[in-house]
Amino acid sequence: MEQPLDRDLLCEVRRFVRERQNNLANASTSSEVLEPLNDIAELFLRGSLQPGKVSLDKRPVLKAEFVRNHFLRFAEFILSSPVIGFYSSFNEEQKRDLFDVFFLRGPSHDSLLVLGDALSKQTTNLKNAKVVIVCSRSSVLKEDWLTCLWNSVGYQGLWQVRL
Repeated sequence: MEQPLDRDLLCEVRRFVRERQNNLANASTSSEVLEPLNDIAELFLRGSLQPGKVSLDKRPVLKAEFVRNHFLRFAEFILSSPVIGFYSSFNEEQKRDLFDVFFLRGPSHDSLLVLGDALSKQTTNLKNAKVVIVCSRSSVLKEDWLTCLWNSVGYQGLWQVRL
């Protein structure tokens, strides 16, 4: 059974993500996008809401909560919201650390679903080009990942295509 403190932390994660998404949705410049993206990346990678606000022993709970209940929607959000429009204004480090990180280090099956869905929608060629760039950097589409996924769901030997 969850302890009350843990339930409070889970509510705090929900509030934190919602606030950052609102900031991102209303951003009009790339500088307004950087801080909320950095905050969410810190939560995703380190379970940190803000430095010093949560003890180190609670961070795995926060990180797991984000991955389990917020990652998929957040990944969809950054590809479908105005955030994707700022991608080309980021330097390489910002692209890698604040945007691509969600697809490079996130749950592979969720990343694949989100990237595939974004490419299947009728959008501008420029937006699709940005999604393709993210795909090209993603481990989802490299090596034998798709073959491993296919085999893990019980279709061993039926798919011999290698990427």
